[in-house]
Amino acid sequence: MVRKIIGVVLLFLAAIGIIIALTEKAPEMIIMVVIFGVPGLLLLLLKGKTKAAQNTKMANKARMKKSLVCKHVAGLPLAENAACTVFFEDAGLSIAGGGSDFNVAYDKITDISIKTDVEIQKQYVSSAGGAVGGAMLFGPLGAIVGGRAKQKTSKNIDHYIIVTYLRNESIDYLSFHIEVLQTPRAGSLIKESRGLLNKQRVTVDLAQGSAVLPSPADEDQYIIIATLDGETCPVCGEMDGKVFKQSEYAEGRTAPPFCDDCRCCTAPYYADMADLGERTARNPKTGKTIKVPGSMKYPEYKEKYLDN
Repeated sequence: MVRKIIGVVLLFLAAIGIIIALTEKAPEMIIMVVIFGVPGLLLLLLKGKTKAAQNTKMANKARMKKSLVCKHVAGLPLAENAACTVFFEDAGLSIAGGGSDFNVAYDKITDISIKTDVEIQKQYVSSAGGAVGGAMLFGPLGAIVGGRAKQKTSKNIDHYIIVTYLRNESIDYLSFHIEVLQTPRAGSLIKESRGLLNKQRVTVDLAQGSAVLPSPADEDQYIIIATLDGETCPVCGEMDGKVFKQSEYAEGRTAPPFCDDCRCCTAPYYADMADLGERTARNPKTGKTIKVPGSMKYPEYKEKYLDN
């Protein structure tokens, strides 16, 4: 509208110039006609952006405000360190990278978090069980970062976004490396996404005919995970699978380390995700990695594989 008004005003001034040029025989007024007439005519004839185009542009701007440019680590058919953009949408996460788009709906996501390489390495199970424990908790990211523990010489801290989700009824992970300057923004986006994630869980429950809402306590609980092999001590073995509230967190009593050689770690706990999928263990006879049911805890593993 403003563009058209300006165009009319300029054409009006150009018309005055024409009248003066004709009545006063002042050819120099032709310059005034050109200066005001041409821009005025263009403003009237040129089509501005349609409402739909403007809305699309505004939507794209809003979408970019809820996105993070990062590097892919693991979980997608992309190369490690491939540049990608993670969009935090209302329905889930969208990842654009390598000329492809990937989507994960909130009803499949169980957790979104930011962890540093230091935190991952602390939870990474060392020595022979290292890669086993790391991969079990964070997928390939655990093995990648945990495997660098002895190689790292730099004091720089790396930050990762870890998405835990259900894939074919088993737990899987997506992981992305972000720059340290992006962590505050990433934290804000993840906090908002967790709210949408919980809202999605409520919607799914009601759609399935259940009026039971997920307990807020689920978001504040963690589970103890011990290493399923012959080196785990009785104390750590007894703690395997125990669930505590974050307010109860106390190292040595309700959280690792429980002994001098403790390899236990913690992971977010959700009641509706308990015992899904598989976990990794060590076959004491062959020394090879095996898969056991996700519901198996250390006492059951000990009875089946160590005591017999």
